[in-house]
Order: sequence, then C-alpha cells, then structure tokens
Amino acid sequence: MSVIFMGSDSSGMLHLEINGKGYSYKVDALLIPGWKKMIDNGAGFKALGQIKKHCTWWRNNTTGKITLT
Repeated sequence: MSVIFMGSDSSGMLHLEINGKGYSYKVDALLIPGWKKMIDNGAGFKALGQIKKHCTWWRNNTTGKITLT
C-alpha cells in the first residue's frame, strides 16, 4: 500500500497515486508543501488523512467520479 505525490498546481489541485490508482484533490494550495514533505518522508497515509479532512472535493481519476466533502 502506498501514496505517491504525482504533482500539484498553484490553484490547489493535488494529484496522488494511491495503491496504483490516480486521485485528484481540491485543497488550499498553501497546505500542499507540508503534505508533500510528509509523503516523501514515508507518512503518506497520515498525509492522506489530513488531505481528505481539508479538501473541498476529490475525484477518482479512473472512474471520473467526484465526491464533495
């Protein structure tokens, strides 16, 4: 099981690969560097918990399904 940081942009779109599947999250862009550092340091699932807590919506990139939070 793994969380891989795939990229982000200044508008707050965060792209992750979680267990081989792509996901996108809409978050506050200022929080992304801290989460990237956590993921890079091996605390990917801890970062993912915080990301899900702070996102306004997320999308499963495989199915295109968007979930509002």
